[in-house]
Amino acid sequence: MTDGSLKPYCDDDNDPKWAKAMASPEHEYWIAGAYEELQSLEDLQVFILVPRSSMPKGRCPLKGKLVCKCKQDDTGKVIRYKVRYVAKGFTQIPGLNFDKTTAPTAWLKSL
Repeated sequence: MTDGSLKPYCDDDNDPKWAKAMASPEHEYWIAGAYEELQSLEDLQVFILVPRSSMPKGRCPLKGKLVCKCKQDDTGKVIRYKVRYVAKGFTQIPGLNFDKTTAPTAWLKSL
């Protein structure tokens, strides 16, 4: 519970759902974190925003969700409201949404 101040605060639920984060008194911090994440994705050019009206018939865009996390220092004080956009890759269909899969592998030689 907060004491009524606007100081950053995070309750025991360190990973709130987006709806719960928006209903919390700290919703401004969560919105700022989401804006920062979306700006980062745009700067890195990792996605293309496609209007639903331009999607081919029978296809739909890959959906995702916002994942929230309070980052705290050693004393438990909130230092950042981190928001990440996570794609729901499990909805993809092989051959339709993707052709091949890869996973980064670390080799001892590389280090």
